[in-house]
Amino acid sequence: MTPQIILHILKKNDALALDVIRRQAASNAVTILLIQEAADLSAADLQIANPGVAVFALKDDAKTDTHYPHIGYDEMLDHILAADRIVTW
Repeated sequence: MTPQIILHILKKNDALALDVIRRQAASNAVTILLIQEAADLSAADLQIANPGVAVFALKDDAKTDTHYPHIGYDEMLDHILAADRIVTW
């Protein structure tokens, strides 16, 4: 089976979502976009050990300077259009 590009749009800290993301990252290209309340989550909050998982925070929602790259709406749209599957949590 060909790996899929999966975009997870995370709106808050969600244990179920993070568990699904971790499992999917084992065999797919996974990107996480942190928006709304999730925009300020830390690496400790996410606990994603797979270095192949790309994580971005929406700059309009981020209240702190997280160590994840901040992206704008244009880049968010690029990720949406590039994804085979999109999951919003």
